[in-house]
Amino acid sequence: MKLVQKNTTRREFVKDTALSAASLGLLSSLSAPPAHPQVPRQAAADKKYGNLIKKMVFREGCFKTTGPGNCDYIWWPKGKELEGKEINFSWGYYSKIGDWHTKEPGGHVHPSDECLIFVGFDPADPSYLGAEIEFDVGTEYEKHVFREPMICCFPGGVVHCPEITLKCDKSYGFIVCGLDATHPTKRMPERSTLDTTEGHKYDHLYKRLVFRKDIRSKTGPGNADALAWHVGKDLENFNVNFAWGFYSRLGDWGAAPHKHVGDQFLVFVGLDGQRPDYLGAEIEIYLGEEKERHVIDSSTAVICPAGFVHGPIVSRRVEKTFGFYMIRLDKGDASEINPA
Repeated sequence: MKLVQKNTTRREFVKDTALSAASLGLLSSLSAPPAHPQVPRQAAADKKYGNLIKKMVFREGCFKTTGPGNCDYIWWPKGKELEGKEINFSWGYYSKIGDWHTKEPGGHVHPSDECLIFVGFDPADPSYLGAEIEFDVGTEYEKHVFREPMICCFPGGVVHCPEITLKCDKSYGFIVCGLDATHPTKRMPERSTLDTTEGHKYDHLYKRLVFRKDIRSKTGPGNADALAWHVGKDLENFNVNFAWGFYSRLGDWGAAPHKHVGDQFLVFVGLDGQRPDYLGAEIEIYLGEEKERHVIDSSTAVICPAGFVHGPIVSRRVEKTFGFYMIRLDKGDASEINPA
């Protein structure tokens, strides 16, 4: 169903950030290993590294303190659920119009850095979000409106929200990436909607996702149709790098066994906002120096601790284009990826 609200005249802006040379070097450093034969499947729980495979369990609808524009479905684990890592991150499907936080009319603030990421679901047009979002920032409540996939980078201590879906033509995805384990939040005093200001003081905190479509030629046949990869220097120099892509092809992704200096989270998600569990594909991933094989066929996250060998990744079956995002807790320099 197409959801439409009359557009209000607002200033639109986007800030381009290019995929850094470091991340391109990282991509080209991955060589494609030989194809792996099919072997019988074994439940993750029965394997040595089964604890690193986290099948998403979605909550339908959001929390009592949220507003009408918030999620249709959400999965949001914190550090304790992520093998004790210093991170919390989410995956949610959104299609409704309205304020996301009607119980927090004054916005809120966190002590740690946070990336809030909006992605669209159209593989034919990766830069199409399908919605118009207002996301205010600062104690001035500087108004920012965007209509494209965006990474909002809020340093610890910077006030943000309200967050409002002004228009929505198609379901889209939203990711919280908080660089702490518990996501402590301080609510700000209530304000009037008339307090919103115009300005450009915080423009640099909004980063438009920039997609490349030549990834497979540099890596493997199963890799992304389109991929945006932003490293720390693109993201306010936070200790994180992030990628989002669309995948529809069979084959090896080109990631030979390797390891990183930072904890990494590999997240496989479906693009159907009405069926959050449906991935539409079957993916093999190999973990540890033993190359322990795991099969993923529903929305799932895989945890790769710092220094842990993982890869290759192989798409064995694809019924429908799916999404994949990666979060890694380092700045994403080429020196931070090492062969096994």
